[in-house]
Amino acid sequence: APTREATDRPPRPIFRKPPRVPTKMGRMGSLRNVLRDSSATLTRSARTLRNNVDLNSDLSVGSIVVASDQPGGVKTNVSMLLAWAAAQKGRSCLLVDADTRTASLSRALGHRRTTSLVSVLYGESTLEDSIVTMGALGVSMLPTETVGADPAMIFDSYRAKLVVEEMLREFDVVIFDAPALRHESDAMALPVILDLGLYAVASGKTLARDADRGLEIFRKTKLNDIGAVLTGLKPRDI
Repeated sequence: APTREATDRPPRPIFRKPPRVPTKMGRMGSLRNVLRDSSATLTRSARTLRNNVDLNSDLSVGSIVVASDQPGGVKTNVSMLLAWAAAQKGRSCLLVDADTRTASLSRALGHRRTTSLVSVLYGESTLEDSIVTMGALGVSMLPTETVGADPAMIFDSYRAKLVVEEMLREFDVVIFDAPALRHESDAMALPVILDLGLYAVASGKTLARDADRGLEIFRKTKLNDIGAVLTGLKPRDI
């Protein structure tokens, strides 16, 4: 079960204002162009977010779970920015699409694979064979596929424990793009305690009651620390 320290500690902001990711060229094309420019607002925001994660955490952060009350955009943007910033600091990083309800990260990055996180957890493929290299982000990625089972059922297993432990051994940083937290059944039943959970809140979109409900579910996950990120602001608002 989660430690009292993890569940009782109120979430604290790590970095409040990363700007929105432009999507006119598609998410991958936009990120590739923006992150190529080291002076771009989004690039600076990604680096500051990663630095503040390191500075504000009580331990060396090697595993992060990113969640929100909505699938896709908000949490997926934060996950990709964190992964890129970690790679820029010379760390080997694995970005895991753990949202088995929507596979939003895999779809955003255009991945259609026969092997995925789900096939690894079911023992149908190996972790090594299922990981792909994302050249634009400079990170490795484990895509997923949508399944009907609750996320808690998929991750609450001895096989999942072994897989996550292998990820943590092989990479300096592992970032999980989690399912949207709307109901208790959406929470990832993490097989091991991870370092940090970041709850992404969309400026002008997320209702306070939805954020409160999502955070309450988030606190029950096996995490050593919890933080919050306010997303969706335009560069002029920062």
